[in-house]
Amino acid sequence: MLSLFLYLFFNRQAYEFSGYTMGTTYKVVIYARLINSEKLREMKVAIEDELYKLNLIFSTFEPNSEVSKLNSASVNVKYDLGDELYSVLSLAKETYLETNGYYDPTVDPLVRLWGFGRENKYTYPSTLEIESMLSFVGYDKLIIADNSVVKKENVTIDLASIAKGYAVDRLVAVLAKFEQKDFMVEIGGELYVKGDEFYRDGWDVIIVNPENNNSAMLMLRLKNKGVATSGSYRNFRLHEGGKKYHHIIDVKTGYPVFNDLLSVTIVADNVAKADALATGIFVMGTEAGLQLINSLKDVEGVLIEKREEGLKVIKSSGL
Repeated sequence: MLSLFLYLFFNRQAYEFSGYTMGTTYKVVIYARLINSEKLREMKVAIEDELYKLNLIFSTFEPNSEVSKLNSASVNVKYDLGDELYSVLSLAKETYLETNGYYDPTVDPLVRLWGFGRENKYTYPSTLEIESMLSFVGYDKLIIADNSVVKKENVTIDLASIAKGYAVDRLVAVLAKFEQKDFMVEIGGELYVKGDEFYRDGWDVIIVNPENNNSAMLMLRLKNKGVATSGSYRNFRLHEGGKKYHHIIDVKTGYPVFNDLLSVTIVADNVAKADALATGIFVMGTEAGLQLINSLKDVEGVLIEKREEGLKVIKSSGL
């Protein structure tokens, strides 16, 4: 019996699916013993079908997506929502309140104004343009209840800061239906790890050095947890005088965030929550952000700051 157990344990194989979704890449890695080709095909089809469905809900690049239709909906008219969009908008509202409004998906017009939106225009807006656009920002301008939403003003929503995390959570649910126990799901850097990686109690999750994406800053051993990172080191542009402006906009000022943070990584039970919190806490800054993380149940974080003497890693109290 012992030899059979050892044979089964040490003959686990890695099965991988990968592709493109939501404007980025996805990867699923499963550790299991002897998954037959028919079951693998069924899992692949189920994963692709789920991603296709979610893209038709959340993509602002798709004019017929549910969120695009919501953005086109009239003011003060009740708009009925599907379960997925209602769930994400509700979670976004929860995070909006927790972060004192620093996490706000209605930042969409400001993101586009600065040239980081779907038009992908290289712009440097004037103070007057920014102040004018701020009047169209504010999650409190949405009344979300009973699987519906009413826009009190003509706001638009971009859920890129939470939709990838939600998609990871949905793929975790798909794999659970196939009774998989040890796997990793990753979409555009947001991920969930379940069970054990090969020969490990949990999975080794690397947090990259924000000044060198090819090197690790530190590594976390995690099990049954979601991980999301928000940072200023990838999506940015150089404007007048060579000043760097990145894509994370402070909804209070209308300008890209300027603080000492380079990245915020959040560990939580689900990836959608981690995704939204990472963005909001990046805007809040180190002191307020760390205080929020430490106040939330089952949430931990790693914040990396740029200092004169080099990079500083700041971890939450329970990590």
